[in-house]
Amino acid sequence: MFGIVPVGVAVCGLTLTIVAAHLVAVQDTAETRVRSEAEARHVAAQLKVGIEQTLEPLKRVAAWWLLQDRPAAPEDWQTDTELFISAKAGLERIVWLDVKGKPSWSARPGSQPETGTQVIDPNLQAALDGARVTDETALSYPFDSAGKTFVYACSPILKKGRLVGYMAGMYDAVELIGSLLRNQVPDQFRMRVLASGHAFSVPGSAPAVPSTEVEHQAPIFVGNVTWTVAVSPSHARRGTLEQSIMSFGIAGSLLLYILAAMGRTSRKRARDLGAVNARLEFENQERRRAEDQVVQLNRDLLRKLQEFQTLLNVLPIGIAVAEDPECRRVWMNRALGQIVALPLDHNISLSTTTADEPGYQVMRNGVEVTPAELPMQIAARTQAPVADHYLEIVRSDGSVRRTLSYAAPLFDEKGGVRGVINACVDITERKQLEDQLQNAEKYQSLALMAGGIAHDFNNLLTVIMGNAACVASMAPPRSKAGQALEDLQTAAAKAAELVKQLLAFTGRFWCEVRPLVLSAEIETLKPHLRELVPAAISIAYDLAPDLPVVQAGPTEFRQVVESIVLNAVDALAGQESGRIEIRTSRCELSARDIAVMYPDGHLAPGSYVRLEVTDNGCGIPEDILTRVFDPFFTTKFVGRGLGLSAVQGLVRAHRGDVRLDSSLDDGTRAELLFPIHPADPPPRATEPGGRTKSTPELRS
Repeated sequence: MFGIVPVGVAVCGLTLTIVAAHLVAVQDTAETRVRSEAEARHVAAQLKVGIEQTLEPLKRVAAWWLLQDRPAAPEDWQTDTELFISAKAGLERIVWLDVKGKPSWSARPGSQPETGTQVIDPNLQAALDGARVTDETALSYPFDSAGKTFVYACSPILKKGRLVGYMAGMYDAVELIGSLLRNQVPDQFRMRVLASGHAFSVPGSAPAVPSTEVEHQAPIFVGNVTWTVAVSPSHARRGTLEQSIMSFGIAGSLLLYILAAMGRTSRKRARDLGAVNARLEFENQERRRAEDQVVQLNRDLLRKLQEFQTLLNVLPIGIAVAEDPECRRVWMNRALGQIVALPLDHNISLSTTTADEPGYQVMRNGVEVTPAELPMQIAARTQAPVADHYLEIVRSDGSVRRTLSYAAPLFDEKGGVRGVINACVDITERKQLEDQLQNAEKYQSLALMAGGIAHDFNNLLTVIMGNAACVASMAPPRSKAGQALEDLQTAAAKAAELVKQLLAFTGRFWCEVRPLVLSAEIETLKPHLRELVPAAISIAYDLAPDLPVVQAGPTEFRQVVESIVLNAVDALAGQESGRIEIRTSRCELSARDIAVMYPDGHLAPGSYVRLEVTDNGCGIPEDILTRVFDPFFTTKFVGRGLGLSAVQGLVRAHRGDVRLDSSLDDGTRAELLFPIHPADPPPRATEPGGRTKSTPELRS
């Protein structure tokens, strides 16, 4: 009986060994699978980040190249440490491509760059196409060349927010992957990297051995190419593990008799160990679940940040974000960069303590606004939103943009202000349209009033002049009454001339129009203009031959030219070398040209004859230039009546328009446009309201 028990114990031990070997092998396989999957995901994430960091120097090399004014000597390239740091990661060659995708130059580390247009590699073309589609760094599929496997990376290069070209790099794929994953793989795993039919063994991974285990793969997306990290265990087959356990189990079964007395203790310890293992397995599962959640949260956060950045860039409203409650570090989006005319990486804070110039000024009604009065600083100080804050942004070139600002503070977890966000709406065009509408309404009201006054006053003058002429015919010659009547007729004639100018301003007058060639008309006016201009002032003519015919009243055209020339003479008063230039030409105006140069809406797109009168006089200040066409406005001590307002009325009555360009340094240029008409049309005369009527015998 005592001999049977040990044999039974040994048999039971052997049976338990077989079962235990199987369970251990199954558990080891499960754990190995889990570790393989986790290792594949871990290495895939390392590979993705490593490739993106390795490709980042391409942009810095391009920026260095642009800043160095395109160096070509090898010693110039050797000063760029980033180039050789990248070369250790497998960079074999860099290529610069222009905006159209044509290679301009290429270089290898330490060698003379190759310049000139080159034939583009199909693999490089694939990477370039990917970069154009995504506007980000893109990769080509791996390709074999000269006994090696390479891959191209292409990155768009922006300068001041504008695409200036593409920087591409050709990398040794094996060296690139090896530099990123070397010494990153545990000894018990074998690892490969797959991409488009190419497989790359990772240096430092365990050698391949026959295994029944399934290879675990983790895909990643880098640029526009999918890479796959494949991980498999490097230990022997599951059967080998079972045989080893069986061998040790048989030997161990012989000792079971000796250990039978310790069975109870062993079982208790085994139960404790099982509980510990279960608890560890549960903790491992929770850890893996937490890691997956962190990865997903990071992915979602990155996606949201990219979406937010894209939204900021496409918004037509300027956005500024202060990263501190003092508003000393403020970054902006593309729309605000266009408003202040500064690059996106510029710190636009006016509260910064650095010595850098802000590059712009903030004004309100001509008075500079202090930083403490700005919307962002007010919102940070009061911890309340600020709305409808009107400001004028004065750029470095002197141009002004009118804006409305809205600001709101950002709070941290404790309720304190951690920053401010500001929205800036450019209302410059809207204000200009409002000003144009007000001017149009003002001129319309003035025209209606002036037309009514001129009509009634003209009737009174007709009675006065008629009766004065009648009485003058009956007065004795050379008598005081005759002289008084003559003075009365002279004053009435001057009043009639003023009424005529008033009607010219309104555009409601009669005149005989006929086909005119402006160059020929100017030729006939040369002697008269020479009499109007002092001898110290020279007159130069540039009259285009074969100009098209326009329809105009000769008398009115002469009045317009005289008025413009006399204004030029006044501007040249007191100058030693005064000069007036009169030029005629033909021009074509599109709707865009008219919207920019003649926004009042009096012109239609088409062909025009242009008359230009330029002087090198004192010029017109900007605050006065906007009022020169107002009736009776003058800067002279003795006014000249309607002046340029009459010129504008006469030209617009001929369906043309006039504008002035002036500066205090270069003088003034008057531009008059007359629409081109078909050759030899019937004479036309303007009627009240700007209409025309065929009437060959109408007089002004």
